[in-house]
Amino acid sequence: MTTYAELVQTVSRRIGDSANETFEEETVKDFIQDGLAEIGRVAPERFQEDIEPLADTLSYALRSADFADAVPEIEVYRVEVWDGSVTPQRAVKWLQPMSSHPAGLAYSNAGWVLWSGTLELPNRVVDFLIPDTHLIRVWGYSPYPPVSEDADVIPLSNELEQALILYCRTLAYDALLSDRALFTQWQVRSNNADMSPAGLMNVAQIAGEQWRKKAKAIYVIRETPG
Repeated sequence: MTTYAELVQTVSRRIGDSANETFEEETVKDFIQDGLAEIGRVAPERFQEDIEPLADTLSYALRSADFADAVPEIEVYRVEVWDGSVTPQRAVKWLQPMSSHPAGLAYSNAGWVLWSGTLELPNRVVDFLIPDTHLIRVWGYSPYPPVSEDADVIPLSNELEQALILYCRTLAYDALLSDRALFTQWQVRSNNADMSPAGLMNVAQIAGEQWRKKAKAIYVIRETPG
């Protein structure tokens, strides 16, 4: 598993700036954070979350432990009620999404809905739930949790990590192309003296094509609510 600090070193090396003479570590970390967000859009994390229901409660924030300071762009495709008091646990009820109703007939008590990262349940479901017995089990897609500490593990598979590195390269090359002074600094200090502006444009174009090809390869087709 790759840590945040290790990935910073890898990205710095792959953009020809191993000593961070042109791009400071904080800038490389910005590239990585942008890359995590982009990977989460193309190939989001699949998650399953069990929620312990509370009496007379209609709303439950999803993935709140991983996204304490922000509302994640979550997609939910299945919600069920399980009996957690037995072994093995047993599914007892499938919950219908509001989106399954014809347009114009859906209303708040028709089914569950996801709103701003919060699962909203209809009253008839809440009346059915038994606290300390039932679990609300949710399946869906989520962005990847942000990393902040050098020792944090990057929550990606090896393939997705390689895609993230490709995306970071495109960000770095775009930055060099848009700032001649930054390019000159990179060209001299990073031992890239043989790279001309035209050569960099070619390298940036190739990196962009590699990223677009990889993005198509890793793209996740989402299941629809139902």
